[in-house]
Amino acid sequence: MGIKSLTQTIKKFTPDSIENENLYKLSGKKVAVDASLVIYQQLLKCPKNALFKTSNGKITNHITGLFYKIMNYISLNIEMIFVFDGKPPDNKQACIAKRKEKSNKAKEECDTETNIDKKNIKEKESIRITKEIIDDTKKLLNLMGI
Repeated sequence: MGIKSLTQTIKKFTPDSIENENLYKLSGKKVAVDASLVIYQQLLKCPKNALFKTSNGKITNHITGLFYKIMNYISLNIEMIFVFDGKPPDNKQACIAKRKEKSNKAKEECDTETNIDKKNIKEKESIRITKEIIDDTKKLLNLMGI
């Protein structure tokens, strides 16, 4: 789980410590990525705010998004190392509860919304990374030899 406004704080106090580079400049290197962050990015990146789902309603954005992201890195000869979160510390429980409450509220609003665009937005706001999503990701990474 991230630290709110970390990048802005770093830029404020040590502006030269963050550099933006093109991916091709990382060719031949290993890059560690925050698995949760990348999974959320892929879950929320969808055309026209609609989630990709199987016929039984299982969300698959993370699988297809991660596959193409990984293939892009592989094509540039960049080795990705995925770092998964462990058990959150006890002092994070209040924040987790607040996020869960926000997600549940968005889910309720999604269920009652009639406008399809607003419904899609609320559905995205209600997404939480589940054990199933983590397991899907680990299986994909294993199958890809990552």
